[in-house]
Amino acid sequence: MKKVFNTLSALLLLQVGAYAQQPAHKTSTAKIADVLAQQPAEEQVKFLSAMRELESFTAEDIATLLQGLKPQGQDNAAVEYAANSYAFYVMQSGMDAKRATFSEGLILALDRISDKDNKGFVLTLMKQASKNEAIQAIVPYLKDDYLVDRAALALNGIRTAEASQALSKALAEAGSEKATTAIVAVLGDLRSKSDEDAVLATLAKYQDENFQRNTYTALSKIAGAKSAPVFLQKLKSVNYQFDKSNIGGLTLDYANNLFDEGQQKLATSIATTISKEAEKAGSAALQVGALQLLTKANPAKTRKQLMKAASSSNTLYRAAALDLLREHGSDADTKTLIATLRKSSPEVQESILNFLAKEASANDVPAIEKSLGNVQHTRAKIAALNTLSKLSNYANTDYLIGEIAQADALTTEAIKSLLLSSKNPTVVESINKSVAGSDVKTQLVLLELLSQRTNAQSSQVVLPLLSSADNNVKTAALKALPNVVNAADYDTLVKLLPEASESDARYIQQALVIALHSSNDTDAKIKALAASIASNPTAQSVKYFPVFAGIGGDDALKAVKSYLDNANLRNAAIASLSGWSTPDALPTLITLSRTEKDEANFETAFRGLVRQINASSHTAEQKTLLLKDAFALAKNTAQKRSVLGSLQGTGTYQAMMFAAKYMNDAELKGSATNTAMSIATETHDFDGTDVRNILNAAMSNLSGSESAYLREAIVRHLSEMSAGEGYVSIFNGKDLTGWKGLVENPIKRAQMSEKELADKQAAADKNMRENWTAVNGDLVFSGHGDNIATVKHYGDFEMLVDWKLDPNGKEPDAGVYLRGTPQVQIWDISRTEVGAQVGSGGLYNNAKNPKDPLKVADNVLGEWNTFKIRMIGEKVWVWLNGELVVDNVTLENYWDRNQSIFPKEQIELQAHGSQVWYRDIYIKELDVQ
Repeated sequence: MKKVFNTLSALLLLQVGAYAQQPAHKTSTAKIADVLAQQPAEEQVKFLSAMRELESFTAEDIATLLQGLKPQGQDNAAVEYAANSYAFYVMQSGMDAKRATFSEGLILALDRISDKDNKGFVLTLMKQASKNEAIQAIVPYLKDDYLVDRAALALNGIRTAEASQALSKALAEAGSEKATTAIVAVLGDLRSKSDEDAVLATLAKYQDENFQRNTYTALSKIAGAKSAPVFLQKLKSVNYQFDKSNIGGLTLDYANNLFDEGQQKLATSIATTISKEAEKAGSAALQVGALQLLTKANPAKTRKQLMKAASSSNTLYRAAALDLLREHGSDADTKTLIATLRKSSPEVQESILNFLAKEASANDVPAIEKSLGNVQHTRAKIAALNTLSKLSNYANTDYLIGEIAQADALTTEAIKSLLLSSKNPTVVESINKSVAGSDVKTQLVLLELLSQRTNAQSSQVVLPLLSSADNNVKTAALKALPNVVNAADYDTLVKLLPEASESDARYIQQALVIALHSSNDTDAKIKALAASIASNPTAQSVKYFPVFAGIGGDDALKAVKSYLDNANLRNAAIASLSGWSTPDALPTLITLSRTEKDEANFETAFRGLVRQINASSHTAEQKTLLLKDAFALAKNTAQKRSVLGSLQGTGTYQAMMFAAKYMNDAELKGSATNTAMSIATETHDFDGTDVRNILNAAMSNLSGSESAYLREAIVRHLSEMSAGEGYVSIFNGKDLTGWKGLVENPIKRAQMSEKELADKQAAADKNMRENWTAVNGDLVFSGHGDNIATVKHYGDFEMLVDWKLDPNGKEPDAGVYLRGTPQVQIWDISRTEVGAQVGSGGLYNNAKNPKDPLKVADNVLGEWNTFKIRMIGEKVWVWLNGELVVDNVTLENYWDRNQSIFPKEQIELQAHGSQVWYRDIYIKELDVQ
């Protein structure tokens, strides 16, 4: 019924008085049918309609409605919902007449219904809606063991003097333990003091533990004075412990209720007795309860007991006392507690110190410090240090440092934590001053702190310790060095590096990088350093390579690259380039990955290549191109997996399709599946047959603990995907299916007869097959012949295509014809004599509208590039390597400047006088309204 009550809470907020009564001439049967037809009435309109119907019910109608209840287990939902709703409804202000009618109906129903469970339901309704008029009808059921609980609760709901009297009489006549239990519980809820004697008498009648607990609970609520010796005697009989009757807790409840009702003297007497006897019996929980009540009654009088309890060996009792002192204690109490520290046990010291951290003041710090000579236990010592730090507002740095020498491991860690988190602005200054003259243990701790917290003077403290005779101190100084150095330390570090061991050098190298980054003349210093090692290349030169890698830039790159031809230093140079901190090493790593023969060096260069691609600021499309090239260079499965994993981060369609090609590869299927699946499900932009096939294949490949979850995610994504087609591959990588040779231009083709066009198409196809070939997944133009065209015609579309020009070709040049019209330009941007320096991607043949791209985004000649081309109507957008180079520009009809662009035509890849490669060609047809 919880749902019913929650619903009613909302519905009864409505104003209901404005609704008129329903016609009174309806029969009882009709009325009931109308009400039940609307159950359950959780909607506002249905609820109010049902309530209006019930307002017209007579007592007989109510009784008849409830007589319709079926035996338990059958469907009574409609009747129960309606009756429950109305029971709450009639309790609103101004509806007492309706309530009385309803209650009269309940009385009739209670008499007429034979099923006891249904009688119990009626009694529950009486608890909600009846008053004195129902008492006599309820009383007989106080003798019925099956219904006595419901009957007693009904009288509890009526909650009048008459109801209490009826219960009192019933208690005297109760003939069973169950009836007595139910009646006693309700008399307790009613706090019926006049029944205290009768309730007390039942304790001797039934010895069952549940009965005893129920009765003592009732007596604790009644809180009559006669119960006091009974409670104390019972508590004594269990030696002031908690038992199954919970007499300890109930006695405390009883005493607190006495106190709240004005019987403070008796309440404190009971609490005092409990406190004394519980202490003897070692019952800390009872001691706590008694102490809380005594403190509530008279804090000043209980002060001595609180102070004693604050030093108790019992943790629970001590904690309760300290909590009470926080509320009721004084400054004098705080000072007294400080004085007790010297003679207290470690556990008590810890508790008091934690208390002092919140309640003491800065004025108490000297007194606490004096007591610390007797605080030796680790936990107590740590509590003391925390307390002093907080009370002194972290001005105790010197004191904390002075404690390090004698501190054990845990205390030392606590001191470090306090110094690191200290809000004192001079804490690092104090650490700096203390390092030189401290013992070795303290030096090690302070150096560790300086490796995390420092100021401008800290390097002058750390640098001298690099030559310490103690190896541990020297190592700690080296570890702190990168955190403390500044630009002024550069010359010192440069002198230190050549003589440093390999293990020491890495810290000095890190420090040099930091010093250079903070310098105002970084470039000049790098040039000088590069020139220095270039003039005298030795085995020590490699120590500067990580410095160059950490700084990056052209000068540093040139310095390291110059050693690639040095057989002795080549390995170190490649390692440095692999860890280069800026993207300017990427071209070098690409070259190394293509040329390096040594397996170990190739692994180093390849790892750096993939890392540099991932860390670069390149567009996702450019990263995809670079990673696909890297995959082609990979020499082992691990390297290929690293590329496939990196492709996931690009999120591009081409990356997804590339990974999907390896989903059936035994060694690569895991990485390939994860990448393809992740890209497909992380965006709703990709749909169509290929994507669905990828996701279905991924479900078959999944395994491991997360496979079920991932399958569910795929199924959900598939269900949400658009039913339409997405990108479709128009080059299968194996042959020229879907492609044809070029026959004239669209205007001339339209003028040809069917036979003429067929003949010319046959000749063009023959020429195409002689000059265009599918090679290892690429569509390759030989450099001779004419354009290749799609068999299919396209209207509005998006196109993806990778392309590459021959770096050794004669006048490298190409393009993409859109709807048979030239063209999205592709060329060698070094050909300035023809204006190619503007970059690829422009609408080269435009005369009135913009023809040049917005920026140059071409890769180096001979490297792969990628277009995304969108054409809607006569407007064109072009992205080159992820950069927008044409933005909403009209493509002019080159074949007839007086006509608009053709609404639907073929796509062509332009043939020119140089070799060209195309791959990964996808088209998505757009349905633009």
